[in-house]
Amino acid sequence: MGLIESDEGPSAGFTLKNLRNHPAPKFVIAGSLTFLVDIGSLKLLHGVAGVPLAPATVIAFAVAFIVNFATSRQWTFAATARDGHPRRQLARYVTLIAINLCSTVLIVVGFASLGVNYLAAKTASAGVLATGNFFAYRHWVFAAPPVL
Repeated sequence: MGLIESDEGPSAGFTLKNLRNHPAPKFVIAGSLTFLVDIGSLKLLHGVAGVPLAPATVIAFAVAFIVNFATSRQWTFAATARDGHPRRQLARYVTLIAINLCSTVLIVVGFASLGVNYLAAKTASAGVLATGNFFAYRHWVFAAPPVL
């Protein structure tokens, strides 16, 4: 059966209900919330409180980390995540986030040193990392455990 065909008729495979239950739209919503928390925290820490950019970026990233793990596990990838082992998922998530954190700091600080606004650099960083994260979350971090 293709994306458009199913047992229920020629177009029942692609419906609004199926789209609502697919993790991609949920990932976009959860990611948008996470990004708002991240960039808002960065603006408050660096732009308002005067915390230096690199530590402010790390702290904002850590706050967003908590929001993203919770929304990803409990909502975005709930169908597969609930069957998995939370500790293993957290370990995989932390590994991926460590890679993302290093990438984010390098991108934000690197672009800022070239004269790019740090919030624009943060936005670019988030955009670059989001696509890879969706596939890593879906197929590695929150993937259903193998059936034996």
